[in-house]
Amino acid sequence: MFKRKNTDTSSEIKKNKDKLSNETLTRIICFGLGCLVTFIVMISAGFKMVKSETVSTTSDDGLSLPGETQVREVTVEEVKVKLEEIGELSTYQGTYSITYGKKETRELLEKFEIPFTSNNITIECEGVVKVGYDLDSINVEVAEADKKIFISIPEAKVNDNYVIWDTMNCSEENNILNPIEFSQYQELISEIEEKGLEEVENDGIYTKAEDNLKLLIEKFLGDFEEYEIVFM
Repeated sequence: MFKRKNTDTSSEIKKNKDKLSNETLTRIICFGLGCLVTFIVMISAGFKMVKSETVSTTSDDGLSLPGETQVREVTVEEVKVKLEEIGELSTYQGTYSITYGKKETRELLEKFEIPFTSNNITIECEGVVKVGYDLDSINVEVAEADKKIFISIPEAKVNDNYVIWDTMNCSEENNILNPIEFSQYQELISEIEEKGLEEVENDGIYTKAEDNLKLLIEKFLGDFEEYEIVFM
């Protein structure tokens, strides 16, 4: 009985040793796998960081050269696309204020005025003249060596000219022998618009429109900050 007890004890000790050995081996394997995974993650993150910070350019033979800074070259097409964004912002408007009247008298044989047949209309009003540019007519050249963008601006054109009806004050002197007709008002308004155009032209509307367009172009081409804008 005594010898069997020793045998059982030895067997139990051996089992415990085997169990400890297996647990130790498992821990070593898990620790090793953890270190390996951590190492792989660190290498991957470092590779991505290096990759994101490296700028590649293309050499003359088509090969990509890592670690070099790419130099931007602006094309005429890029500039024209930017100019197209200006659209109706290139329109500039001027206002005028006119007091204008006209007297009309019936004539005999289109030579002699007939007494007591005169009527008179006087109109006081304000109006607006809008001038703009055909952006397709703007000529663009890019001098890459000098880092300059040359822009040729065409002449501004009158897009609209009209009287503001809410500002109109009209006085009339009618005559039974020569009543005022609607065509007289139409003719008078047309002449007022012509005089209004002359007024804003004398006030320098075309120069102001060109200055406004230049400011818009400089603003819309602000992305090309390394280039100088030269107007021709």
